[in-house]
Amino acid sequence: MVLGKIHCVLAWAATLILFTQPSSAWAGAWTLDPGKSQIISSVIIDRADSQFGPDLDRDMSPNFTKFETGLYSEYGLLPNLTVIGQFAYQTVSFNNGVEQTNFDGFGNISLGFRYGLYKSDKQVASVEVHGIVNGGGEDIPDGDFGRGNVSVEFRGLYGRNIKLGSKNGFLDAQFAVRPRLNNDPLEWRADLGAGVQLSDKILVLGQGFYTQNNGTDRNPFDPVLPTKSIKAQVSAVYWLRSKYGVQIGAFKSLWGENIVDEEALLFGFWQRF
Repeated sequence: MVLGKIHCVLAWAATLILFTQPSSAWAGAWTLDPGKSQIISSVIIDRADSQFGPDLDRDMSPNFTKFETGLYSEYGLLPNLTVIGQFAYQTVSFNNGVEQTNFDGFGNISLGFRYGLYKSDKQVASVEVHGIVNGGGEDIPDGDFGRGNVSVEFRGLYGRNIKLGSKNGFLDAQFAVRPRLNNDPLEWRADLGAGVQLSDKILVLGQGFYTQNNGTDRNPFDPVLPTKSIKAQVSAVYWLRSKYGVQIGAFKSLWGENIVDEEALLFGFWQRF
């Protein structure tokens, strides 16, 4: 059945771009059926040797590296309610030309839910709410390495089934706002995604991520610079069996302000139960 197949594609179209959000993971707008679950384990190898300055041009020559392992999980609790949890562990080195900063420990840890508002054969709409503990590691677009804090994210999601010739696919659009404590600036996020099931075993994904905060100088001893970022990612998932898949992909910064110009490889292992 086409709807069931696309449901699985979207429900599994979750990639851990933890460098921007986290981890804020990117996931489709579909909810899981009650009792169903999925787990995605990931590894990200990230680097940067340039950064975007305040004039939106590349400047300076930072030395930034990150090795991150993450876990993203979902569980269908009720027909329209899916519980979501994720965490990341990071080893980060960052030299901005003035000082060297190293970190080894937990990044973001979050727990939330997705509630389905509308569902038809062609499209769905849902909302998410997440409570997030920002770890002591790198959490761009914080713009302030190692700050760590607590935040809440409110996210709206829209998904639509599409056909590309004889291939099943989807489009996904999301918008989020993240209020944070202790005078830290509000963050805005917009994510776009598309996927095509090339065969029974191969799923191809393309995604774009926009993040922004306006900065704050409410604490003159610890100001937060405004940041903007656009990143693009492509990846593919190969299904070893019906319940297990492996993912490989890459992402790259395209444009930004006061943020490092990243490029990375990502690897994932997908399981569904």
